[in-house]
Amino acid sequence: MKEDAATKFNRSAIIADIGSSITKAGLSIEEAPTSRFETLVGRSKYPKLFQPQTEGDLVVPLKEYRGLYKLQHPVRRGLLNPEADIKPIISKIYADLKVMNSKDVPVFFIEPPFAPFSQKFGLAMTLFDSFGVNELFFGTAGALSLHALGKLDGLLLECGDGVTQIVPMYNGYKLDHGLEKAHFAGYDVTQALKLSLRRRGMLINTSHQDLIFNEVKKAVCELDVPDKPRQPGSEISYPQSSKTFELPDGKVIEVGEDRFAATEILFDPESTGEGFLGVHQLVERSLSKLDLELRKHLLKSIYLAGGTSHTPGFAERLQLELTPLFAQHTRIKVEASHPDRSSLAWIGGALISNLSTFSKMWITKKELEDSGDRILLQKCF
Repeated sequence: MKEDAATKFNRSAIIADIGSSITKAGLSIEEAPTSRFETLVGRSKYPKLFQPQTEGDLVVPLKEYRGLYKLQHPVRRGLLNPEADIKPIISKIYADLKVMNSKDVPVFFIEPPFAPFSQKFGLAMTLFDSFGVNELFFGTAGALSLHALGKLDGLLLECGDGVTQIVPMYNGYKLDHGLEKAHFAGYDVTQALKLSLRRRGMLINTSHQDLIFNEVKKAVCELDVPDKPRQPGSEISYPQSSKTFELPDGKVIEVGEDRFAATEILFDPESTGEGFLGVHQLVERSLSKLDLELRKHLLKSIYLAGGTSHTPGFAERLQLELTPLFAQHTRIKVEASHPDRSSLAWIGGALISNLSTFSKMWITKKELEDSGDRILLQKCF
């Protein structure tokens, strides 16, 4: 028997993961996000040609029309961009999920580690005041991803578009003293690829060229996996293979060694002049803050999440680079078997919110007004 809409919403929560690149949302009774779209808002360059889709003239443009808009990114490096409004993104989530009465459905927001309380508070008040939400909750991405995998112990490396983060967990508890976060991820690979292709005279003349280069990156980029780790500063010889990509105008471009060189910055960000550690070094630094026996335990349980971890060769390269950083014969296992690692945090959020014991964790507007930021610390995952 088909479930009616009222029953469906009465026992569901909205799970929203608004990332730097992609927003993923859906109802908690679903197995995966049912709404996925680019985290972009824009104002029309030609307002007379369009009727605004939301209040005011700021909208979430359709992909095929985004060249007709002045685009803004509401989320940068996992944090809300004060120069861009998040409300059109939230409105689109409600529209996509066909939620007519926001008061009836609580909202579970997924955020990266170290998200400032001021951001949580501001977002919460936006949901309470502008959207009439009655209850909400904030969950941390890394811990939720491990929960989605059914793991109580493990070290989660999440590499998305704007942020790379390391989250160690033991016996179901997030080890906050071992958290690591770097503002270095897939976006930087896109920028490196764009710079390399421009130097070769490959120009894309459009106001949303970064979005096109991002699509090129996803289609052609790989990580080179050499026989042994490279020495810093050594000359690099990449595989002599190329891939093609068809641009929106029908032009086909061929990308050779640049498709390997761009991703190399994930393990050697200093090559671009950035003062960040490579992803393998972030893992090492996280583990160095933990008890020695716990390090050995977690090294056997390293899990990958985030869209950039889908880059071909990522897991193999991480395994290769980690091996010399630890004592000989130390067992290291990198697990990357989940088919949709970009949605792991969303899946974890859905599972958590559906637990019968979770009902007491929802935060109301009155609690937030009475307790302030403290309630966000008391009720968290």
